Amino acid sequence: MPQIPYNSPPEQVSPFSHVPVLHTTVLTVLAPKPGERVLDVTLGLGGHAQLFLDAIGPAGTLTGLDTDERNLAVARRQLEGRGAAEFLHASFLDLPALNLPAVDILFADLGLSSPHLDDPARGFSFRFDGPLDMRLDASKGMTAEELILRSSAEELGHIFADYGQFAGSMRLGRVLAGSHIATTFDLKSAVEKAFGFKGKALLPQIFQALR
Repeated sequence: MPQIPYNSPPEQVSPFSHVPVLHTTVLTVLAPKPGERVLDVTLGLGGHAQLFLDAIGPAGTLTGLDTDERNLAVARRQLEGRGAAEFLHASFLDLPALNLPAVDILFADLGLSSPHLDDPARGFSFRFDGPLDMRLDASKGMTAEELILRSSAEELGHIFADYGQFAGSMRLGRVLAGSHIATTFDLKSAVEKAFGFKGKALLPQIFQALR
């Protein structure tokens, strides 16, 4: 289903700053030119989009997609007045349904962004205590807390085995199944209790699997 352009109120803007990590790639490899049309399917906080807009100038256009409404709010504020840009609350998986016009450049910076990891309220990292959410799009889908609560031991074991790839995945599935693990530190504590001194080393793989 096509998404409407996103307009977020100012109070939802995130305090996190962003420095684009693919600066050289954007400017030299993709070499955007004045007047071109760009589709950024992982808009994030708008760092790469800003580079595109500066390069394509007032005659060019940019469409930015992101599943995270807070990212869209930040990007919209940062890019205001920099050129012709529209913002869609959508995933790149939605592209076939969006019926967007042809573009000269399609850009995707795949992976988890540092603002997600650094915000305790998102629950992506075991470094901070916060609600065990882990959703990129907070407007839909189950939180990691709900996933653990609703999944069987076997289902959780397969999740940890397939996406975390560590010994003891089925064991952890049995430990967590049906449990009310409300926060990141709750999960951290359960893992360390189940695996003892080895638990700390397993945390990156376990959180990766749930993400």
